Amino acid sequence: MSTLWKWLRALSLDVCLSACAVLYAFGYESGQPLRQFPPYLILVISVWILYTADHLWDALRIQHCAHTFRHRVHQRFFKRFVLAVGILLLIDMGLLWQWAPLPVVYSGLYLGFFSAIHFALELLPYHWVDISKELRVALIYVAGASLWHWAPLVPSGYSSGFWVLGISFLLLAWCNLLIIAAYERHSDQQDGQRSLAQRLPEASLRRLIYALLGLAAVISAALWQRLLLMLVLWCMNLTLLAVLLFPSFFAKKERYRIVSDSAFLYPLLLLPASL
Repeated sequence: MSTLWKWLRALSLDVCLSACAVLYAFGYESGQPLRQFPPYLILVISVWILYTADHLWDALRIQHCAHTFRHRVHQRFFKRFVLAVGILLLIDMGLLWQWAPLPVVYSGLYLGFFSAIHFALELLPYHWVDISKELRVALIYVAGASLWHWAPLVPSGYSSGFWVLGISFLLLAWCNLLIIAAYERHSDQQDGQRSLAQRLPEASLRRLIYALLGLAAVISAALWQRLLLMLVLWCMNLTLLAVLLFPSFFAKKERYRIVSDSAFLYPLLLLPASL
């Protein structure tokens, strides 16, 4: 079972599922959860393409055998992954044309352009590129996962609950990426990976994560009228905090990545409440 989960994570399938959970949470907050299958399928394919492209980019830059399993997998099957990305990109475009409203299509293109800028920035030798990496990834993740809810509206049409949920997810996603970067500081350094963890001392990075988790918990409290949703966000917060507090336990067998990434599946607990 652990081997299966290891491969699911290496192939970014766990991230695809968590993105669907985040999408459902936005629908739950609005009182109109998405129950049609196409938006979730489009999201899964889009997220998989984006994360696989990121891993392929890393695999291409790492000239030696990578120190992380996911990068070794993408190095070994590089050409197959490139072919799969190309085929799925065509399928994704067809599904968007068939099922997505035009505002979603246009916003998806803008987000894709922003993602391309994100990849291009990795070529620049500036400190601020390293410092902002995890924040940029978190922003793309949350914006993409909630695309079907914000794209059809003008900003003035967003509810306060939407903003609270979006900022909460953004902070939690940012914390998650920073925690993983903290655990993988040495392997990232060996593979030439750039991140905030490579720039900040460990103690300073931990203080930053504590502050972000605290801020996320306070902001999430504004959803008290959606009590179950608020509790789900707090449980996500506590899970990430536990991963940060007990490194000796979570460092073994990449438990930190399994548990912290799995926290973004918690919004699936909202399913029974909205049936």
